[in-house]
Amino acid sequence: AQLRDQLRGLDQTLERQVVAAEHGRDQDVFGLSRHDAAVGVAILFVRAGLLTGAQTFFLPDPLGSDQAILAETIAQYYTQDRQPPSELLLPLAPDDALLLEERLAELREAPVRILVPRRGPRAQLMAMAAQNAMQIFAELNRKQQAWDSLAISLAKHLHLTRAPHLIECIDISNISGKQAVGALVSFREGLKFPAGFRHYRIRSKEEPDDYTMMREVLHRRLAKGISEDNLPDLLLLDGGKGQLNLAAAALAHFELVGRIDLVAIAKEKKTEGETLFRPGRKNPILLPRHAPALL
Repeated sequence: AQLRDQLRGLDQTLERQVVAAEHGRDQDVFGLSRHDAAVGVAILFVRAGLLTGAQTFFLPDPLGSDQAILAETIAQYYTQDRQPPSELLLPLAPDDALLLEERLAELREAPVRILVPRRGPRAQLMAMAAQNAMQIFAELNRKQQAWDSLAISLAKHLHLTRAPHLIECIDISNISGKQAVGALVSFREGLKFPAGFRHYRIRSKEEPDDYTMMREVLHRRLAKGISEDNLPDLLLLDGGKGQLNLAAAALAHFELVGRIDLVAIAKEKKTEGETLFRPGRKNPILLPRHAPALL
């Protein structure tokens, strides 16, 4: 079975190269797939007649028709530092194709042809690009299913009131109490969510006092979250029971008890590993070192 799979993989690799190897041109081949409001775009890179790589993009809610989306994607993708090849193969004619060709030619300082092939070797490449674009949604669905399973596991093992689809983690850093800052990182559906990251300059203390600094960051984050209606499902704090009690008091102050789950994670100990503290539980929760929920 292992040899069979290796042979199958070799056949697919050779097949892809043969599709592209009948000429020596440089081409970028675009595939586009739509699922409800979302659009997936795939690009195959053919250089000197060989398929050298691929890239995909997921557009959750783009504006306009498929023709407009394709034109905008191409216009934004190519720059002086990322110049187009001599041919672009597209699944459909983009809006303002002639203007787009002129813009691409300026970037390349040589002619660029936009083609919409229907048959022959170019159409085979188009089919591969379309398949890559459709695969984006299959991969997203697989990741979503994996996260849904992990979220249920987190809720079960940490005794949470809900699946934590938006998790925010807070830590405090300072140099002997000076230049103190609070950092907040955010994860949505198990993936890093940079738009939710925050950096707080501590105002309340100029001497070492992690508790006061943590209280300030918590109050600022919760007040902002209430005003903007973007509170997390789970707050994860660096520290032990002290930090956990601070957070519980902050939730009570803002009347958010029951709305946000709290977990504090203590530094790793050689004998125990990471220790997790939850409100209302005397003993910490210990998970196996390689448990997916802990990781």
